[in-house]
Amino acid sequence: MNLPPQLKQFSEKLKNIKMPFSKPKEVVGIDIGNYSVKIVQMKLSGDLWSLEKFGEAIATNPDQAETTPIEKKQLAVKAIKKIISEKNITAKDAITSVSGSSVIVR
Repeated sequence: MNLPPQLKQFSEKLKNIKMPFSKPKEVVGIDIGNYSVKIVQMKLSGDLWSLEKFGEAIATNPDQAETTPIEKKQLAVKAIKKIISEKNITAKDAITSVSGSSVIVR
């Protein structure tokens, strides 16, 4: 399967995970962007990770020109819950990444 560059990079990073006990059989990755939320569920088969599920939802309010940080958070949470429910995401272990010049980790 031809994967987009971002998923290839994600798959390569998964190969190098060092877990204290054992690698999870399934993982979920969440990308929270300015306008949408994307979620992937990857499954380990032998030494290879494969894309099992993918979902994307808009995380903006088109009715408002400006959105406060609290509203952005609420919209992102709503989008994540929607994708998890609609795509039946079942993985309990997550892979995270934070990037960007305006990222604030709390």
